[in-house]
Amino acid sequence: MLGRIGFLGLACALVLAACEPSRQTARPTQDQQIREITGVGESLRFPRRVGIFLRGPVFAYAEGLQDVSIGYNSTEGDDPAVSTIYIYPVYDRVGDAETTFNWEFDTTKAQIARYPDGSWEVRREAVDTLQPEGPIEGLSATYRFRTSFMGEIREVFSELHLFMLGDRFVKFRHTYPVELEDFIRPHLDDLMASLRWADVDEREMAISLGQEL
Repeated sequence: MLGRIGFLGLACALVLAACEPSRQTARPTQDQQIREITGVGESLRFPRRVGIFLRGPVFAYAEGLQDVSIGYNSTEGDDPAVSTIYIYPVYDRVGDAETTFNWEFDTTKAQIARYPDGSWEVRREAVDTLQPEGPIEGLSATYRFRTSFMGEIREVFSELHLFMLGDRFVKFRHTYPVELEDFIRPHLDDLMASLRWADVDEREMAISLGQEL
């Protein structure tokens, strides 16, 4: 029971991070309320379960299914972790593709760094994640901050992994207690590689989530 309470404590403390819009800048439907996508069954692209992770809420941040987040929570009671994948359009282009990608990366990092008492463990790091099409290259950063967890102040990592695929971004946000890094890291890597996101478009997203456009 203590482990379960611990997981819920972390999940509640990080709910704003897990449910935050993919982008904070102006978008065509910025006045539209975030809506939860319900009735999602099993999915080949986004399964109910991947290793220790169980799929959680699915949210849409704009009309249709072009801007979507899918949450995954660790079911290991004593080893909690929260991961969210965001798939969304390139709303704002700033020069060429490389400049746009770097601008999005820096803007997202600024959102993460709003948590108090934090510091960057990794400010910028090249990463690649396997997909059926092959490795997808992107950028990663890791922020370390303190939050209330299981009745005490503990340190957690918030990781960002960002990829740009044509006119879409794919972003992963992982959050977990610092002391669990060695255990959680391989499971997070497996989660990112197991989900099929490299070739998903709005139509495929609708099919994957059992929705109609």
